[in-house]
Amino acid sequence: MQVTEGKKFHARNLTILNRFLRPARGHRRRRLGSIVSPALMPDVFWIGLGLAGFIFLVGVFAGARSSTTGLRTGAAIGAFLGVMLAFPLLAIGLATS
Repeated sequence: MQVTEGKKFHARNLTILNRFLRPARGHRRRRLGSIVSPALMPDVFWIGLGLAGFIFLVGVFAGARSSTTGLRTGAAIGAFLGVMLAFPLLAIGLATS
């Protein structure tokens, strides 16, 4: 009798847990063979990430060419400016994934 009640309790916990693990409405799941994976990241996230990467590379290039500063300083400034510039796009992409 106790085993049956334990199974019911366990099954109920799994259904509650599945509610939180399911993707939000409107997001499709895609199948990779027998593996079900969550929906892909939206395009706005990848645009923001590409923009941040480009600004980072510009900072690295500018720091390497400069006579008063170095590569590391240019990389740090480029990373900071890139993330600050692309932050709204990255945030929207993460919020809608």
